[in-house]
Parts: sequence; C-alpha cells; structure tokens
Amino acid sequence: MKKLKRIIAIVSIAVAAATLFFQFAFIRSLFVMGVYSFQQNRESLFVKENIDVIIPGGLSTREKDWYPFVITYNDSDISKILKTDAEMSIRYNFGAFENGSSLLYDSQSKYFNSFYGCYIIKGKDTPMILHDQKGEWDIERIKMIPAYDLEVLVLKSLGAQNPVAEFIVKKETPGMEVAGYDDWTVFDAEIVSNSPEHHKREFKRAYLQYGSPKNYLGKDFPAVESYGRMYGRYFNEKELYVLIFVISTDIHTVYRTDSNFLSKTIIEK
Repeated sequence: MKKLKRIIAIVSIAVAAATLFFQFAFIRSLFVMGVYSFQQNRESLFVKENIDVIIPGGLSTREKDWYPFVITYNDSDISKILKTDAEMSIRYNFGAFENGSSLLYDSQSKYFNSFYGCYIIKGKDTPMILHDQKGEWDIERIKMIPAYDLEVLVLKSLGAQNPVAEFIVKKETPGMEVAGYDDWTVFDAEIVSNSPEHHKREFKRAYLQYGSPKNYLGKDFPAVESYGRMYGRYFNEKELYVLIFVISTDIHTVYRTDSNFLSKTIIEK
C-alpha cells in the first residue's frame, strides 16, 4: 500500500510539473507580448493617425481557437517591399496555446499556420499606393504585403532560410460591408508557402511569442497550401489603407474567423 501511495505521489508530482512547464510558456508569452504590444501601439499609425481598428481576440469565444488578445507591431521595412515611401502597423493573432506552444505548429489542428488581423498602411509621398493609375486595386502590390508578413515576420523569425509565400488571388468582390462601411473590396486567395513546422535547434526570440515546436519528426518548413481572405478599403480623410485579413490551411477556419472575428471589427476615428 505504501509503495502504491508513493507511485501515485510521484505521478502526481510529474503531472503537476508538466502542467507548470506548459503553463509557464503560455504565461511568459502573455506577459512578453502584452508589454511589447502596449509599447508598439503607442508608436503605431493607429495612434499617430487617430484611427483605431478593434478586432476581437480569442477571449471573445469559449473555444480554444485563438490567442487571447490581438498584438500590435510596427514594421520598418514596408517601404523596401513596396518600393515606395510608406509606413505600416499591424494587428494580428495566431492559434491558441496547447501543451506549451501555439496551435500554428500543429498540422492536425484547424488553426495550423493560421493568422488573422489587419494592416494599416500610409504612403508618405503618394497616398493611394495600393491603387494603379486607373484607380483600380494593384493586386500585385497588395499580395506583397501578406507575402512579406509570412516570409519574413513569421517564417524567418522561426529560422526558415529563404522562405516563400505565393498568393494567387482567385476572386475580387467589391461592395462588401465591414465595420459600418459598405464599400470594402474582398480578395479571396489560395496560398502556397512554407509551413512553420520545424525542429527546435536553438532558441529563437519568436519562441517567446509562439512557444517552441514539440515532437516534430518531418522536414523543416515543408510546403503547405493555405487559403486567405482580405478586406481592403482606402480611407480618404486619413489618406491610408486598412486591410483586414485571415489566413488558414482550413477553409472553414477562414469562413468561421471571418464571421466571428473580422465581421465584428470596429473602426473608431
């Protein structure tokens, strides 16, 4: 009986230790990203241009779907990507944590390689930088933005060498309503990119955000097919663009996230 009690005690301690270990990664992420997002927001276009794009986070549902809150990030290289002087701030979210890391690593999850959020972009010299000379949306330039996001801000931060993200716009639908405006254009795309799956070899700062990959046995950053949806609108009075997006390997996650998160976006000016 004493031996049985000892075994039960050891197992209980091991389970508690494992739980604390997994919870530590999540709590660390919440703290680090909460502070980081707060600092980034103070210097963002959202504040400088007095336009707030409020997108619900994972706490808005009872499901284990998305990270609890949307994170703000200011990018300094968008001018190089678009080859014109511009500023960009991003608000984004990714798959919820499970067992110490984000579901974005888990190829069996509906939230594998999945993100949603918004880009706010302001051209400094030429305001309508995402339209061509005829006043039509410049699809090639628009595709550069999420491609850069996936390739550099996500995959390279995880250690991928020369990652690729190719967006193929399959449908463009004008006159859609979001956040009280009925003149958004929706772009639906198919995406071929590297996935975030990889072996952990050394610490990456991105692990503070997503946690580190667990028990992966395959090839690092293999190719994966995904789906994307983006709402685009140019705000004349602010001379800037707001692009609201979702990306996922699961098309139903795209539709569900559009319905439960993107469509509930609030824009305050």
